[in-house]
Amino acid sequence: LLVLSKKKLIWLHKVHHLTTMALVWHAMWSNLPCEIMCMGTNCFVHAIMYFYFARPVRILRSAITTTQITQFLACLTCLTYLLVQRWTHAVSPCQGSHAAEWHGWVNYAVYLVMFANFFVQQYLKKRGEKEGGAGSKNAHAKARARAGDSGAGAVGGEPLLLPKAV
Repeated sequence: LLVLSKKKLIWLHKVHHLTTMALVWHAMWSNLPCEIMCMGTNCFVHAIMYFYFARPVRILRSAITTTQITQFLACLTCLTYLLVQRWTHAVSPCQGSHAAEWHGWVNYAVYLVMFANFFVQQYLKKRGEKEGGAGSKNAHAKARARAGDSGAGAVGGEPLLLPKAV
């Protein structure tokens, strides 16, 4: 939808969707036990996201990102449990694979870091900019200039390039 509407995609969006495709294939191919929970929570998050596309409501912007972060934490918990079970030989070798579990764990850890950073940048720092002081927009622009960052990562400061709320 975003590509068809000719919106510029941010790095987080590209990484997340390109790597998720390989992750889902690997998890399904290896019959990873927690994949049903990870896919189910992903469907739930996307149902909220598509509702937002249909009827943009400001509160849903941060709620979508928060729900995605919660999803990644749940998937990491499940995968950690599977890795511990495999390490203690409590899981049958026909359920999933060590490679698929680590593939999922690394992917969800990367997603968690990227989405948590996105949340801080889009919702917490912007709140500080509105309130002024040390977190003001001018102070952030000066800090980015010193670091050589143009600040052009997220287009218009939108979460995953969702449309503006009414």
